[in-house]
Amino acid sequence: MAFCQAPVPDFTTGLVATDCSGSAALAVTQTPVAGTLVGLGVTTVTLHVTDAANNESTCTATFTVTDNTPPLITTCATNQSAFADGRLPGGSA
Repeated sequence: MAFCQAPVPDFTTGLVATDCSGSAALAVTQTPVAGTLVGLGVTTVTLHVTDAANNESTCTATFTVTDNTPPLITTCATNQSAFADGRLPGGSA
């Protein structure tokens, strides 16, 4: 999985549509297509339903990608010390 991205799920499986043609198959697609990587935030997914006569209906749903990964520290600061009188080791103030 890409850094700070997630793949858009298949929204077409949750879509229910009917048409007056009854048994004719409806073509259902989505934009962006399932599997497309999107970044943090809200992405609008548009669902398209087309019948045999090329009539089309659309609706939208949202897909939200949230950052739940803590930052990764690759190098930590080194330990430091000082004398109680404010002098740093090595003689400087």
